[in-house]
Amino acid sequence: MQHYDVVVIGGGPAGAMTATVLGRQQRDVLLVDAGKPRNTPATAMHMYLSRDGFPPAQLLALAREELTQYPKVRLQPGEVTRVWGEVGDFHVEFVKDDEEKEVATAKIIVLATGQYDQLSDLKGVAEHWGRGLFHCIYCYGYECTGRAIGVLSSRPGDAMLSRYIADRFSDDVVLFNQDYPLDRQVHDLVTQGGVKFINNKVVEISGRAPHMVVHFEDGTTMEREVIFYRPDSCQHSDLADQLGCEQMEQWGTIAVNSMQQTSVQGVYAVGDVAVNRDLPAATGFVVTGASDGQRAAIWIEQELFLMTLAEELH
Repeated sequence: MQHYDVVVIGGGPAGAMTATVLGRQQRDVLLVDAGKPRNTPATAMHMYLSRDGFPPAQLLALAREELTQYPKVRLQPGEVTRVWGEVGDFHVEFVKDDEEKEVATAKIIVLATGQYDQLSDLKGVAEHWGRGLFHCIYCYGYECTGRAIGVLSSRPGDAMLSRYIADRFSDDVVLFNQDYPLDRQVHDLVTQGGVKFINNKVVEISGRAPHMVVHFEDGTTMEREVIFYRPDSCQHSDLADQLGCEQMEQWGTIAVNSMQQTSVQGVYAVGDVAVNRDLPAATGFVVTGASDGQRAAIWIEQELFLMTLAEELH
């Protein structure tokens, strides 16, 4: 059984950054990654300095290549199945990519396990996801300027999303309302902003961007170049539950403080799986995930140093 200062679970931008900072501080780090990034369907990412429009898969490949220069960081493909213990003495069981099980121990645990999108079973959604059907207006809005845009309603707040898109990016925006009645004030705000409101159930999305065809229940169709759709998201694993971490039920995420610490001592969480208790909403950008990882690593390093001093005093 190998012992590490820190085990990082998840190797996306948040987990990779955590391991990078700790590796630079000469810490023994195990990074276990299941290889299931949320943005796998995406062909480009945005709002990352010097990497605007960069393929996210290529960013991860570069991050892993950079990590190899730090000899105390071990990169391990695999999936963590169990975590138990307490600060200073955590146990992590994982299945490696060759299906062999291994258990490692660590003083600190970092959950960078990420989330996945619960896509609708509506025909065509999965096929177009990340390729004409997008969820984030900050990530893709600029590229959609002036295009024929649709908003597939999945929650009441999507009506105001359609109004925002009309205000910022296009004068050709259609809201496809899916069984969410709008009160008169919201309806008026949306339509007065130039959004066309269609209260006709969507049954299929066909074609290929920028020529996607929206099929309605009554047999009619409409073509759109881009469609925005915001599905619910869930955590990739139940490790936070295993450890007893406080959850943010409204977002399906782990609650953290400004140092990325969870409610369990010695357990940190970073990336889109973690949300600061003091923030009004969750964000899931690549750059903020990397920022979370850097922030957590700095405070983890301080905690590890204090552990060393405490051991010497005793």
